Amino acid sequence: MANVDSTRGFVPICHLSGGEIRPRSYEADEDSDTIYKGDVVTLGTNGKATLAAAGDVVLGIAAETKTTLEGQQISVFDDPNIIYEVQGYTGVTFALGMVGEKADFVATAGTAATGM
Repeated sequence: MANVDSTRGFVPICHLSGGEIRPRSYEADEDSDTIYKGDVVTLGTNGKATLAAAGDVVLGIAAETKTTLEGQQISVFDDPNIIYEVQGYTGVTFALGMVGEKADFVATAGTAATGM
């Protein structure tokens, strides 16, 4: 049976230590666009959480959607021991032997329809 084509960003699956997966609160960059749950987040030059672009140093994954960022806090999964599930890029085939490999993310683009 084929996998469902369901774009939803990064979804935390488990913690390497078996512990609880907990987000940490960061001040959101008011100059950033909407940050959707599952988006890749980085720290901007002002030290505030903002959307990451391909090639940025990753802070973590947004644990919630925030549409108004001015003066807001945003929850971010920033523990490097969290294992995530994410949909692969269209046209790229992953083999069983690639499980556990590292990869770059290509895009961060949420939708207001799902909030993800």
